[in-house]
Amino acid sequence: MQLQALGILDLFSMGLLMVVLVVCGTTDLLYHKIFNKVTLPAIALGVAINLVAAIIQPQVGVHYLLSSLTGLAVGFVVFFVLFLFGGMGGGDVKFVAAIGAIDPFHFGYFFIIWVVFYSALAGGLIAIVAMTMKGRLLKSLKNVARTVWTFLAPGMEAEPLKKEDSLPIPFGLGIAFGTLWTVVLFLIKELP
Repeated sequence: MQLQALGILDLFSMGLLMVVLVVCGTTDLLYHKIFNKVTLPAIALGVAINLVAAIIQPQVGVHYLLSSLTGLAVGFVVFFVLFLFGGMGGGDVKFVAAIGAIDPFHFGYFFIIWVVFYSALAGGLIAIVAMTMKGRLLKSLKNVARTVWTFLAPGMEAEPLKKEDSLPIPFGLGIAFGTLWTVVLFLIKELP
């Protein structure tokens, strides 16, 4: 009975994750916004589901709850640092924190690190496609190369990326695709 209840909670977690991915990815694509009314309840539900698991089956559920809290914290901290440097919006930070809190596999930081990795790849691909479609790929690459060069070259003053040369990218869509790819890889046992 207790194991059956945990299985139902796992299915609910996976369903919640899929809904959050679709909603946040879509709203970021359409409106360049990830709404708190989606991410904050998702964080609360993710933790609550795993808290219920801890109550139902303490031997296993405590691990679920700790994984949820660890995923939440690691996802938040990694993306908050990027946010502080202007590389992310606040919605992206809360979106990744929600994904970490939901964590349908109960791997904690391990799951969210893979999510971050595949989200970066997906976001980069989306950025390249968007820049190419707008005819700004070469200009954007020169902008990034100039910034990296002035940062790395000894004796040169670092030159930040120019906002006017930047193209806004819906990184939430990259997070959604990166998370979906991570889930698929875990399901087919390609990630340990």
